[in-house]
Amino acid sequence: MNTKKKRTPKNIKLIDVVNKINKWNIPIVVDDSNVTRERNKEIGPVYFDPDNGGATAKIHIVDYTINDFKSYFRQDEYIYNVTKDMIDEVLTGDYHVAFALACFVFLHEVGHWIQFQEDGQDLSVYSKRDDECRKAYKIQENKIDQLMDSYRKNGYNSLDYYKLLPKISELQKQKREIPMEKEADQFAKQHLVEAMALCRKIR
Repeated sequence: MNTKKKRTPKNIKLIDVVNKINKWNIPIVVDDSNVTRERNKEIGPVYFDPDNGGATAKIHIVDYTINDFKSYFRQDEYIYNVTKDMIDEVLTGDYHVAFALACFVFLHEVGHWIQFQEDGQDLSVYSKRDDECRKAYKIQENKIDQLMDSYRKNGYNSLDYYKLLPKISELQKQKREIPMEKEADQFAKQHLVEAMALCRKIR
């Protein structure tokens, strides 16, 4: 009699998805979710790390289930909605959102890994591009922060909040137009359907 426990999104981990779709054999580091909680606020639970350049480059992921990962994303509805919109451009019909988010975000970071390879694994060349990207990203973040500050100063008026939503959504979309980020998003879109097909083999 088969007593093996059926796997569901509740107990499927992010590393399970990554291991299934990582056909590039990129080194993966799994970080403890408790230790990295503060770090996640700054750079997220999945990120590309060029380290010292060359073959030491890797992608970090936090030890989350895919449902935990989805819950993390839902904390910022703007980023969640922009990411979900990009996924919807590729996937048609019903699909499992937690799997799709896990795949898309990892593939986005693979896109950065590809950029690093195209830069000849040269840390100085990649870092220069990355710094330019971060500066442009920060400008958009500051604009969003200014809008949210005005909302707070007005006593969290719900009417003001709904007026702000389209502006904030537009700023989030503009962040995705930064060349380095847009390239990584395009890479994720190109490989998403294949990744989702591979994920079916996990369950």
